[in-house]
Amino acid sequence: MTSSKNNIFLVDDDQTANFINEMQINRFSSNFNILTFTCAQQALEALKNKIKMPEFIFLDIDMPKLNGWEFIDHFKELKSSSKIVMVTSSLDPSDKLKAKELNEVVAFIEKPLVKSHLEPIFND
Repeated sequence: MTSSKNNIFLVDDDQTANFINEMQINRFSSNFNILTFTCAQQALEALKNKIKMPEFIFLDIDMPKLNGWEFIDHFKELKSSSKIVMVTSSLDPSDKLKAKELNEVVAFIEKPLVKSHLEPIFND
């Protein structure tokens, strides 16, 4: 099993969002190994198989088949130490409140992801 240090999963069905998020994280620091997933189910399978366990999972909410909230429900069963960062275009205040209630979620960020969002996450 690969160490979880410095691994990041980007989980968003929008390939452009994953590309932009990866660029922003790489601009912040080149010390991360970033894996992108356009399907939340594939990210869960990688977690179940303990492939490059991530320190952080940047997760969108609105995705087909398995949305971000459903992903978190399955993620809880894995007892992973990975930290989830919600990165979403949702402006629904209830989404932000729901995220704050979840111990697995360390941040809730409205898209687009920018450097000022990353500093408190990675420097914590």
